[in-house]
This record gives sequence, C-alpha cells and structure tokens, in this order.
Amino acid sequence: MTDSLAWEQPDWLDEATAWIDQHVERTGEVELMLARPWSAIVRVPTEGGHVWFKENGPASAYEPALTELLVRQRPEQLPEIISWEGSRILTKDAGPRLRKVLDSGGTNPSWEEILPLYAELQIAFMDDADHAAALGTPDDGPQLLPERYEALGG
Repeated sequence: MTDSLAWEQPDWLDEATAWIDQHVERTGEVELMLARPWSAIVRVPTEGGHVWFKENGPASAYEPALTELLVRQRPEQLPEIISWEGSRILTKDAGPRLRKVLDSGGTNPSWEEILPLYAELQIAFMDDADHAAALGTPDDGPQLLPERYEALGG
C-alpha cells in the first residue's frame, strides 16, 4: 500500500476521467487545474459549459457527502451536484473563484455580508449535525474547547 495521494498515481487522471464520463458527456479533454495535498480539481468541458470534478484526500474525504447534505439546506448558495461517490464529487460551475474576482479588481464581500449567511446555514443545519458527524465531518463543537485547551498545555 502506498502513502501517496490518489492524484499522484500515474493513471489517476485516466481513471477519474472514466468516472466523469459515466456522469456527463464531455466535449473536450479534461484539465487538471489544481493538485494540493488536500484535493485535486479538474475542469471538464461539456455542451452546457464547464463542470468541476474534485477528488479529496483522506482528511477531507467526507466533503462530498457533507456537501450533498448542505445542498439540501441552501441549494441556492452551493454548487449543483451532478454526482458524488466516496471522496469525489462532480458539480456544475458556480461562477468564478473568489481569488479570480479579487485579482481582477472585484471587491471583497464584507464580514457583515458573509457572517449572517454563515450563521443562517449553521442554524438551519443544526438538526443534521449528528448526520454530518456520522459522515466523518470533524467535530469542532464548543464542548471540546476545555479538552483542546488542556492539550495545548493550558
């Protein structure tokens, strides 16, 4: 068994492309856009525009299942999922990355705009917290603060 990430394997992109082809009809070649220690992102051309494939590393393998759970709460604020399986997910394009918007002179949303949306999502999601934890989502609840404080030598 190897400790390398899936996308570090020589045949990974071919295997990922075969999985993608089971879910969308491509109009061109896939393009690996990012490969980081936590995930790899692939842009996929289709008749309806680009879709995005993401393969998560072991530490965030829960992300596709969690995203699907979150989409039920706020479909208008999350990318539309085409398909997901295990640590991989295929979504429709959700617009430009924030970095690209900022680099092209766009303005950063204010904290006053972002934080209420984030709080609303967390409140709406409270009933699904146990389900999210069962999917492997890390538990960062406030009940863990004393234990973490002690672990830091507090």
